[in-house]
Amino acid sequence: MRRPTRFPRRRATAVTLALALGVPAGLATDAPARADDLVRTGRIYVHGNERVKTTIILREIPLAKGDPFDYGKLQEGRRNVARVPGVDYSEIRVVYLPDDSSLGLNVIVTEKRTLEGNLWLERGYENEISIGGSTTEYNLRGRSERLAVSFLAIRNIVLGADWENPWVWGGWKVGLGARVYYITYDYPYDDFDNAFAGMSVWRLGGEVEAFHPAGKRSRVYVKAGYEAAGGDEGVTLDPGGDAFVTMGIGARWDGRDSERFAWSGGYLLAEMRAVGPFQEGLGIVEAELDARAFVAPFSRLVLAAQARAVVRDGDAIPIYRREHVGGGLTLRGYDYGAFDGDNALHGGAELRVPLNFSRERPLEDILLGLEVHAFADFGAAWNGPEPLEGERLRGGYGVGAAILNRQVRGLRFDYGWPRDGDGRFHFEIGLKF
Repeated sequence: MRRPTRFPRRRATAVTLALALGVPAGLATDAPARADDLVRTGRIYVHGNERVKTTIILREIPLAKGDPFDYGKLQEGRRNVARVPGVDYSEIRVVYLPDDSSLGLNVIVTEKRTLEGNLWLERGYENEISIGGSTTEYNLRGRSERLAVSFLAIRNIVLGADWENPWVWGGWKVGLGARVYYITYDYPYDDFDNAFAGMSVWRLGGEVEAFHPAGKRSRVYVKAGYEAAGGDEGVTLDPGGDAFVTMGIGARWDGRDSERFAWSGGYLLAEMRAVGPFQEGLGIVEAELDARAFVAPFSRLVLAAQARAVVRDGDAIPIYRREHVGGGLTLRGYDYGAFDGDNALHGGAELRVPLNFSRERPLEDILLGLEVHAFADFGAAWNGPEPLEGERLRGGYGVGAAILNRQVRGLRFDYGWPRDGDGRFHFEIGLKF
């Protein structure tokens, strides 16, 4: 009769102490552990998942069968599994497997609903509101894929669809995304002496992006797309309409603790784009940098700041790709799109005071959140290679309030005073940043 494999008494004591104190088993003895004396990870079982694929759960645990057991990696796996789209609650239990003297892992998963619908509001020119909606599925086919479909109607028309799979190629952790869109609107600015104000513009395009998720909060990516644009005569560079290839490379980090109302963290986007590369008469190069920071010294007070810059260089730039500064989205205290150019710089700082929610009772837990704020903005726009001169930089300051919701971007009301004129009222959808 075959004797059962016995776990060495010294190692059994070490493992018991390791699990009790949260110390890797190999470090729980006084004597240094040999490579063949380390406690190994055994079989890993996943229970409770019906939609989220088992392979998706296993890839988030940095332990595999045969690896030296590491309590730190176990804790990392617990955190990773809890962040998988579609997982509401998870627990990893460690069990001793006498067959091979290893430590097995039982992963217990509770799933959640991953389909979300939101009302979409957008403020257009002269405070005209466009209304639409969006639907997002965060766990398409149980593979952590995201599919979003959105539309906007009345005044502006926007149709869009986005798909993303963060785990197309597991070896290098390469994800893939795709986006298609159709947009129509009336050009709202009078930056060419009213020559194009009110003219119709339409844009139809698509884009494919390959990205590497460099951690849970950041990614680097390359993308390529195609866009066709047209409208009333004179809006496009070519009388028959514009058509061009787009290419881009960039990086994004999102360290905010909440996208709806951030209490701490930051956000950084850096991207370089080529519009119509090698295309005669176009050949635009664009660079964008967007940085944001949030600090909450108290549970009902947030200090927020942002700076965004866009620069362009090219033989000819269509009017619908120009930058405009002024109004509630960029520079409060000035008219909507008061300053224009190929390049722009704008930003500001806000002191935000939530009235009926706090860090301990977040916005997601209430129906409507009320917030007041004081702000100071800056902004400038200029053309081509001209340097940004001091007199181009404008400033404004003021106060405002916002009504926020966990599913709708909310409504914002601001009154701003410019550095060189009378104050103005601004109405916008959602917080400025």
